[in-house]
Amino acid sequence: MKDKFVIVTALAFSDQQDLKRLSEFASKGLMVRNYRIPLLSYQLFPLEKQEVDFLIDYQQSATEEYFQSYVQNGWEHVFTHEELHFFRASKGTTPFYSDTEGKSQRYKRESKRFGIYTLISLIPVVLFGFLLSTFQTSGEMVTLPLFMLTGLSTMSLIFCIMPFVTYHFRAKKLNNNG
Repeated sequence: MKDKFVIVTALAFSDQQDLKRLSEFASKGLMVRNYRIPLLSYQLFPLEKQEVDFLIDYQQSATEEYFQSYVQNGWEHVFTHEELHFFRASKGTTPFYSDTEGKSQRYKRESKRFGIYTLISLIPVVLFGFLLSTFQTSGEMVTLPLFMLTGLSTMSLIFCIMPFVTYHFRAKKLNNNG
């Protein structure tokens, strides 16, 4: 059987939901191998069925000691993507996180990045909205294309706002708990 690719559904909004999905795939005999950015998907490969839990940790400068601390706590490193480190362990293994401050910093960086994307995607919404309101009263033929462009740019704005808000509140929650 060839590798299978499944879309990442909620990593920005609820990493726990994606980790649960990965556990379900493992129980069906598909283990995660990698994370693909261009497709925003997990690469799965066939392996014997396993009852495992997954965990994601955020660490910018992962050292051998960092990975060893996970091994000592019962977690096996699966793969790394940038500063996201994916681990797996037998079902019921106590979660272990190395660095909540690092996680908070990552959430802040992601919030800032999506904040910039939000501002950039707001420009066409305002522009097309203004043009639509201008031409709508004159009954021009450009009204329908402008309406469609306004709708599409609004959708892109929504897809930027959602991660921005999510990461912002995750960072705030971690800072309040810390």
